[in-house]
Amino acid sequence: MGANNNSFRNATGLQGGVGMLFSDLLGNNQLYSQLSLNGEIIDVGLSHVPLITGYQNYEQSSVKDQAGNVIPAIKSTTNLIRIFDESLNLFAHYPFSTTLRLEGGLAGTFRSFRWDEYNDYYVGDQLSGYQLVASERERIPTGDQLPIDNYYTIQKGVGANANVALVGDNSYFGVTSPLAGHRFRVGVEQYVGNDIYTAFLADGRKYMRLRPFTFAVRGMSYLRWEKKVNSVYPLYLGNMGFVRGLGSVLNTDVSDLGLSFSQLLGSKMLLGGVELRLPFTGPKRLAIIPSSFLLTDLNLFLDSGVTFDKMSDWSDGKLIDVVQRDEAGNIILDNSGNPIYRLELAKPTIITTVGLSMRINLFGALILEPYYARPLQQGGTFRWGLNLIPGW
Repeated sequence: MGANNNSFRNATGLQGGVGMLFSDLLGNNQLYSQLSLNGEIIDVGLSHVPLITGYQNYEQSSVKDQAGNVIPAIKSTTNLIRIFDESLNLFAHYPFSTTLRLEGGLAGTFRSFRWDEYNDYYVGDQLSGYQLVASERERIPTGDQLPIDNYYTIQKGVGANANVALVGDNSYFGVTSPLAGHRFRVGVEQYVGNDIYTAFLADGRKYMRLRPFTFAVRGMSYLRWEKKVNSVYPLYLGNMGFVRGLGSVLNTDVSDLGLSFSQLLGSKMLLGGVELRLPFTGPKRLAIIPSSFLLTDLNLFLDSGVTFDKMSDWSDGKLIDVVQRDEAGNIILDNSGNPIYRLELAKPTIITTVGLSMRINLFGALILEPYYARPLQQGGTFRWGLNLIPGW
């Protein structure tokens, strides 16, 4: 059973799967395969990853009863869009030492999609209730492109990519996150076919142990140079592991912070952060409160990041939705109490948040991180959030 989050609105999903690892006694040769299930029989695959999205709406309609009479009904339509990514991956590691290695990989992919529409018809009223009287399912024809939203259109077809990276890691892990040492990764990727872009990643993290605390610092840049801007789904600054306080499984709305999603999306991302970690409960030699089953850390943090599409955005700006404010800096609301947006030419917005979190190790299977964070900008407020990943 697993959990993951997408790159927009930080939604979380669950799916089931079985993994199989075949190896010789020394582990020099390994073969890994995975079987995943996400909904129906068509969502099962071996080396075949089904991703599912969709939407639902209601409308007034009609349906025939058993006597052939046409009666009014409420039609509930559920549209399920499945995206199938099938891939073959080859990768290799070359260790220079126990803490430094070179990684490389090649992959070929084929992407397709399917659109199913499920219609349910209900009759009745609010007083007596509604009863399901009919259902139907229809497969909607799709072409080679499938628009997902304003930011991305999926393209059917084949693709390939190659990557190489230098990786260093001499860190020591605590109960939920590293406590000492360092980690870094510098790599490049080239994608061709459906998605055509070059990507560069530089990620460095340093952990300074000051018993009983650990002071952690990180800096990261992930830059994509795309043939066409946003030809692949843009990066979202509020995703798990990036900047906390901008959206989580508990609250995905950023309008009450005086922000728009277009300010938090881009093909390039710069991140920085510091964190003061305290092992709170856990092993006696490590934690403040000894415990053999409850493993937790307390953390004070500062996260900062920015997204953009082109280097020229810093000088010329780009058209994005911007929340309108009055002369006093207050957010202007419409008659329904929602912020008013206007399309403006604006430069990238650096977002910084501060807060407190607790990471909880659930028997080594999952790490939860409830947090309480506030963006350091006008109109920012503290809000609760939840991550489902280990500490960086």
